[in-house]
Amino acid sequence: MNEDRRSANGEPAADASPSVDEAPGAETPPAGGGDGASQGGEGSAPGGGPEPEASGRAAEPGGGGEPSAAESVADPEAGGEPPGPEPESGRDEAPPGAPDEAADTVESLRTRLDETLAEAQRERDAALRARAEADNVRRRAERDVERAHRFGVEGLVVELLPVRDGLELGIRAAEEEESTVEALAEGTEMTLRMLSAALEKFGVVEVDPAGEDFDPRFHEAMTMQEAEGVEPGKVLQVFQKGCLLHGRVVRPAKVIVSR
Repeated sequence: MNEDRRSANGEPAADASPSVDEAPGAETPPAGGGDGASQGGEGSAPGGGPEPEASGRAAEPGGGGEPSAAESVADPEAGGEPPGPEPESGRDEAPPGAPDEAADTVESLRTRLDETLAEAQRERDAALRARAEADNVRRRAERDVERAHRFGVEGLVVELLPVRDGLELGIRAAEEEESTVEALAEGTEMTLRMLSAALEKFGVVEVDPAGEDFDPRFHEAMTMQEAEGVEPGKVLQVFQKGCLLHGRVVRPAKVIVSR
């Protein structure tokens, strides 16, 4: 038949190989056999194109006509493409809802950052105000100390001025012809009382230990004398009175002590 085709048309036939039906000694593949499936896959249609996979592969016994995934992988000639590498989980595919959660997280972090910066600014302003206030207090204290050094005795001076006036009046009265000793003594005594009152206003206390026990904290012994009927350690005579300023010894009393 092939020779007749070539001679009739004058051209070689499209398929010189004998077909499955015309090939001598061709055997019909058994139904469901693996070899028959492979032979059916290798055979070609009379028109030169590959036969459909369903006609080339025999149906498996007890199953459907379509090949399984394992057979497609094992038999590359059957038309199945080898599977590509499976995507790694957790890298290419993000879990559902991840972009929204990430956006919420970034927004919350920005909000917290803004709040922290605002709080830091408030604390900085408060620290600056406290520092300025401390500087003002320090400067005021320095001015007060300086004024205290300069004008601390102002009150004492005011209290001593009447004493000075009394002494001047006493001197003028002594210069008069009609002045008497009794008048001068009375004026001097009044001036002394004014001086004692002025000193007491400022915490000055007079120390006059005549007849008291000797106390080395407030007294200074000038000498010791024998005295009949007087116990040892008693103040016999006061040469100079002492002075205390708010309980602190400004000047000890100079005395004579019995032994």
